[in-house]
Amino acid sequence: MKHLPVPATAEEDDAVITDLCTDPIWSAHETDWLATYKAYRNHAGDPWKLKPFNFGDGVADRQYKLYSSRASSGPFNEIRHKKGLKSCPLCGSPTIGSLDHYLPRRTFPELAIMRANLLPACAHCNSGVKRKTYKGNRSPKRFIHPYFDSWANDAIWHVEFQRPLEAATFRAKASASLPTARAELVQFHLDNVLGRAFYRAMENSWGDLPSTIQKRSKNSPTKSMAELIQTELEICDESNGSNGWPTAFYRGLALDGAAMDFIWDQISTPADSKARELV
Repeated sequence: MKHLPVPATAEEDDAVITDLCTDPIWSAHETDWLATYKAYRNHAGDPWKLKPFNFGDGVADRQYKLYSSRASSGPFNEIRHKKGLKSCPLCGSPTIGSLDHYLPRRTFPELAIMRANLLPACAHCNSGVKRKTYKGNRSPKRFIHPYFDSWANDAIWHVEFQRPLEAATFRAKASASLPTARAELVQFHLDNVLGRAFYRAMENSWGDLPSTIQKRSKNSPTKSMAELIQTELEICDESNGSNGWPTAFYRGLALDGAAMDFIWDQISTPADSKARELV
């Protein structure tokens, strides 16, 4: 989850349609097609303010197929392999290398090749739990749009450690500090974009946590458990971004004193615990 610059200007996206419509098979649709692009930009891709446009029999299928014939083109590859990303801007996973349509091309085929609707993503987003979902049962439930939601660079979520901690399960939670409408949007996003890969990663991070903290403790013997967790959080923020999976994991842990105590009890001797209490 991250804010990114739009990969093409309005003029650049519109020029693709204008060029296509020099072909008689498309020419009758140019005005309406450009109008759908303008509406998308005006409403920042918000699915609660946009509706699919009916261009007539057979047109939607042809529009849908336009992406398939261009999927490996230079402009789309630039989005797919965007430089400088520390994590997937849609779900926060540590992998990228795929493309996803913000509004699905089966529902909005007229936007299939609009670069403002194409996002760098990972395979988990592209084929995971999100699938064809693009909005919830009421506004403002929709996905975060990396190009138009500038607040996506903020720390907007954390991992919640559900009891019992001996067999912990994990829930992705919108940050409590978010305004109500934004929190609802973020929670919808988390509930619908994170799938099996995320939960496996959390299980692995939780399982590895005692040894991770033990190593950090040996290197910084005077630091409290909270300070060790804060150090890990800062490291993850730097290496994975503010909304990467590891960052959200440690952000949630920093909010959960009982979970920190549980981990510390697994790795400490009575003498260690007494020393920590005195720090």
